[in-house]
Amino acid sequence: MATHPNGDVTPCCESQFKPMNGDKKLNLNTNTIDEIRNSETFTELRDSFIKNEKHSACSICWDRESKGIESRRTRENINHGVNQLTKGYFIDKMPLLNVELRLGNICNAKCLICQPHSSSKWNEDVDALKKINFNVVGDYDKYIVEREWYRGNKLYDQLINQYDDVNHLWFNGGEPTLIKEHYKFLQELINNGKSKKISLEYNINGSQVPDELIAIWKEFRHVGVTVSMDDIGERLYYSRFPTKWESVKHSISKLEKNDITYTIIPTVSLLNIHNIVEIYEYVDKNFKKGNLPGINFVVHPPFLSINNLDDESKEKIKEKVKNSFLDDDIIGIGTRATHIIYHLEQESTHGMNPFKVFINTLDKQRNVNILDYLPEYKRLFGKKLI
Repeated sequence: MATHPNGDVTPCCESQFKPMNGDKKLNLNTNTIDEIRNSETFTELRDSFIKNEKHSACSICWDRESKGIESRRTRENINHGVNQLTKGYFIDKMPLLNVELRLGNICNAKCLICQPHSSSKWNEDVDALKKINFNVVGDYDKYIVEREWYRGNKLYDQLINQYDDVNHLWFNGGEPTLIKEHYKFLQELINNGKSKKISLEYNINGSQVPDELIAIWKEFRHVGVTVSMDDIGERLYYSRFPTKWESVKHSISKLEKNDITYTIIPTVSLLNIHNIVEIYEYVDKNFKKGNLPGINFVVHPPFLSINNLDDESKEKIKEKVKNSFLDDDIIGIGTRATHIIYHLEQESTHGMNPFKVFINTLDKQRNVNILDYLPEYKRLFGKKLI
């Protein structure tokens, strides 16, 4: 079960499928977890899996699996022991094992690959895009979470008192380290003796790792932290504006000193694809205590996807990653190079013009210049941008 900043719920973070009873959408602001899980549409989805049908709600996973790429579905089934031998148990008991908690949209960064729905700080820049009628996608309206479900105790009390099978909690945001209410939730799990059977997973931007949270983490079975680090040096400041590179390095050092398992995962986009081999080389050399770095790709906004590159650039990058160590280590099904090449080979959805308009507008708003950070785009943007 995946929650979203406004209280919406989907089966997982990649699906857009909503719990509905007729025309009524169920939401954490007004409904219980049980009501959501037993909604008409979620029941329909479960029934389709029992019948071995490929429901459209999971189209992203079906598409990846058809191309030999690991999907979230296959990965989570392995993680939670779902297979032909155990299938009957899961159908019968319907245990809630994994809950993804997106604790609102409070954030201290406004990454270029993000938008107001996931970052409150992005609200500072939406008017600049509105002035030019930038409507390639419709997610750049000012977004305020009016009913902050994650601030109260309702959801947390349900998870503590009604769902003893929960063994994995995944926290995201916004920036989850900024949401102090979830510290109280974790402390309650410690107080009632449940923490030792629960693993925690976080996606953070690396800007901070509070000592208070580290102390709480030590009371749980296991903690894994994913640091969303899309680039290195000053390039990071530009793409995950205004995150300081030194702050991220300090946070990773803190994780290492406290023996917290961490994984660095760049989200590959037009902003870092030309530097992607260098990013992994830096991580491999300087952050040796972390897990093998993972890989993620921009799906939304689609105009930042690497499929929009021109054919010449695609071929150069494909050759570069094929001849790098990224073709050595298996990540799921295939190497990191395999995953990159797969996305490069997808048909362009928008071309490069929306990217150029988007960057021009936000650079003026933020008083930065892409060419000071990503000089590989000199041909696209010219010698002087602002």
